[in-house]
Amino acid sequence: MLKLLKKELTLNVQLPVYLFTLLTVMLLIPHYPAIVGVGYTIMQVSTYLRICQANQSMEFSTMLPVRRKDIVTSTTLVISYFHLLNIAITLLLLVPYRIIYPQGTVVGIDGNLTFVAMCLVCFGLFNLVFIPGYFKTGYKFGFPLLWATIAFILGYGVMETLVQAIPALHNTLDGLDSDYIWLRAVVFVVAALFYILATYIANTRAAKRFEKVNL
Repeated sequence: MLKLLKKELTLNVQLPVYLFTLLTVMLLIPHYPAIVGVGYTIMQVSTYLRICQANQSMEFSTMLPVRRKDIVTSTTLVISYFHLLNIAITLLLLVPYRIIYPQGTVVGIDGNLTFVAMCLVCFGLFNLVFIPGYFKTGYKFGFPLLWATIAFILGYGVMETLVQAIPALHNTLDGLDSDYIWLRAVVFVVAALFYILATYIANTRAAKRFEKVNL
């Protein structure tokens, strides 16, 4: 399992893939939708899988004396690695964001723990749709990526709408004041747990599907 993960990180996660992570700094663009920079992680996953196809990585892995579910898990961990790297950088950016824009943004939710929690939920929804869809074949990722992107956008759209439309949520979960930071921290923890559970379910479903695939 660890050797498979090492293979993925050294062979298929090449330098250009990391360039999408740098786009997370778009969070610091004034009055610009914060989710845009985070959303480029979807293109990061797409680029990673294209490199896998070019290297015939999946075919090579299936010829190794390893369990198929370990192949699925190694891919899931790489995708989660992209997500969590993005989340880590976003958390670091919350500090300069608060200093540069003390009044927040006029476009969508401010850069706070609630926003990061929403990103985690969107990533969890993405995994639930994409990973089982991709491992239905093990090499076709176009339509699974499309449906997962739609799930990502719809998930964020619903959460953003609720926060902006419901005064109680807007007053507590939006903004940069410290009065309700404890509540935003609770939301962040709940979102992190959702991400872990969603990714686990996605990986389990994908492993069962991939067992039936004949590459």
